[in-house]
Amino acid sequence: MSDDKETGENRYGYKLDLRQRLARSWNASVNYAEVSDENYFEDFSRSLLLTSATYLRQEGRLNYSGRYLRANALYSQFQTIDETIPEANRPYKREPAITFSTNIPKLNSFKLDLYGSYTDFQRTDRISGPRSDMGASVAYNFRKMYGFIKPKATFRYTSYDLTNVAMGQNATPDRSLGIFSLDSGLYFEKSSFIKGRDFTTTLEPRLFYLYVPYKDQTDIPVFDTGQNTFSMGTMFRENRFTGPDRIGDANQLTASLTSRLISADSGDELLKGTLGQIYYFDDRQVSLSTNPAPAQTFSRSDFAAELYTRLSKKFYMYNFFQYNTEKSELGVFNTDLRYTKDARRGIKLGYYNKNNSSQQLNANVTWALAPRWQLNASARYDLEVNDFLRGNLGIGYNACCWGIRVDAQRRIDNNSEYVNAFLIQLELNGLTKIRTGF
Repeated sequence: MSDDKETGENRYGYKLDLRQRLARSWNASVNYAEVSDENYFEDFSRSLLLTSATYLRQEGRLNYSGRYLRANALYSQFQTIDETIPEANRPYKREPAITFSTNIPKLNSFKLDLYGSYTDFQRTDRISGPRSDMGASVAYNFRKMYGFIKPKATFRYTSYDLTNVAMGQNATPDRSLGIFSLDSGLYFEKSSFIKGRDFTTTLEPRLFYLYVPYKDQTDIPVFDTGQNTFSMGTMFRENRFTGPDRIGDANQLTASLTSRLISADSGDELLKGTLGQIYYFDDRQVSLSTNPAPAQTFSRSDFAAELYTRLSKKFYMYNFFQYNTEKSELGVFNTDLRYTKDARRGIKLGYYNKNNSSQQLNANVTWALAPRWQLNASARYDLEVNDFLRGNLGIGYNACCWGIRVDAQRRIDNNSEYVNAFLIQLELNGLTKIRTGF
């Protein structure tokens, strides 16, 4: 856009998304986005995800996927949109990041896996340098119709070659750790007859023990590692952190119980409920801090429960509940109700509660009005302030080679003020999108 009336400057935004299969086992992709200024998405985007974006990804990737080996090479950097973010908190360039993992066939229920990565993290004003992370694991999977048991041993080695380190700081820290886990479960089922229909009811207890010895990691920088978000799935992971810069010490047991209701006629899973909690036998000392930090001393994790219900062939409900048993208070409660008539018509309603301090309602509707006409509407309402955070109503027409879409939206910007916008987007299918708004 030349000579924007509001700013008097040329403004632009573009995104390049290319995917290409190079050979049978090779493919490449480019994901590159850039905007002229930090307010571009505030003024022109109809997506809340984009209006609240702080970074834009700029990367190229080369992937290999063979029968026994998978590998990829990545070059990645980001454009920082929000200039209020301090330089110290902005992401690193990865020049490059190379990863590999194996898929070695099982041998008499034994499974050997090898994996590794090499990533060169670069910033001119912070600790930088390459990180090498290698791992090898062996597991024995004993599985029968009535249950399973899976012991697994892992060895992991991580090393760094750092620059821009402080005086007296170790420039070549490394870490080697052994990890042991034991996953086990039983499977019980019985036939049920409810309201003239045959069902199968299951009861599935599961125990997951994890032991990781403590090792001081405060001399290791944190490049791309964070804390796992608590969920039913993360309770069964071998590391409570998301990346290689930290491996959490652990001596713990996860206990869960799952029950399902399955239609004997169709095999459809109509109901699935799971309860779970982690029991800690030792304090947890490893943290994301590069300075000594207090250990986590609580003996139990939050109590988690999830319930999936298929109300009919087109109606689904999902609920997640997280309760802090140490403090006797609600952590998280989410519920989603979905109606899917077909691929082009669906409704989603959601309620989200976090610590009773943030409560929101979400609604999303996508509905085909005719073979080429599509209606989309969404809204988010904050129950704490009793007001809408955003609302969007759009209608689009899609022909074989082109499409046009009109959107009206009302949302709160980064200054907590309401912004109304009207957007028109013309799309040449497979070529480009042209968008204007006021």
